[in-house]
Amino acid sequence: MAIAKLVQPSTVQYDSQKDFLPISLIGTSPLVLAGKKSLPADNIDELMKLLRANPGKFSFASSGTGTSLHVAGEMINIEGRVTMVHVPYRVGAQMVTDLVGNQMDLALLPLVMALPNYRSGNIKVFGTTEPDRSPVAPDLPSLAEHPDLRNVNVTVWFGLFAPARTDAAIIERLHQAVVAALQDADVRAKLAETGLRLVGNSPSEFAAFLAQEIQKYSGIVRGANIKAE
Repeated sequence: MAIAKLVQPSTVQYDSQKDFLPISLIGTSPLVLAGKKSLPADNIDELMKLLRANPGKFSFASSGTGTSLHVAGEMINIEGRVTMVHVPYRVGAQMVTDLVGNQMDLALLPLVMALPNYRSGNIKVFGTTEPDRSPVAPDLPSLAEHPDLRNVNVTVWFGLFAPARTDAAIIERLHQAVVAALQDADVRAKLAETGLRLVGNSPSEFAAFLAQEIQKYSGIVRGANIKAE
């Protein structure tokens, strides 16, 4: 909804802002900048110094060209003035396997994919990609806590949309249903297991959020010349 048309303009035939009506942003979750155990850096400050001293010598994995993981890595490159080399993978699990096996220097991973291997000591984690620490893993620093990365902000989000010509009364009814569901203890517990920070905002707030996402990512896609076609 925010990135696909930016990286595949001739392939993606829909416009997320014109062809859909936002109902509610259900929740967000950060990505994680992770590294292999043998990487000679233990925190984000040490990693930034290492990357700046060795431009182009360290690579980062993502789940594919033009994905949110790829965009997050390029945002770190741009904001941090470093040069990590992108290595796209087709299968997300293989990124973790190669990271644990010291075959890949760094990777951008979903929080739920990174946490088990971090907790077991198989990988290093340098920070999360949302401005605030995740309530699911408050011990992990946000990359934005580093002064050179304070503008890094990439979130994996889940929201509910309807077709563009849906009646306003139906949109409001669906919105109220989402709000009610997100107040249910069982629903909240289940979603928390996936690492989601629950939101449940209004249609107008969700529309503003989507517009900000598109504007933010368009600058990164242009700056890093990301093309998935």
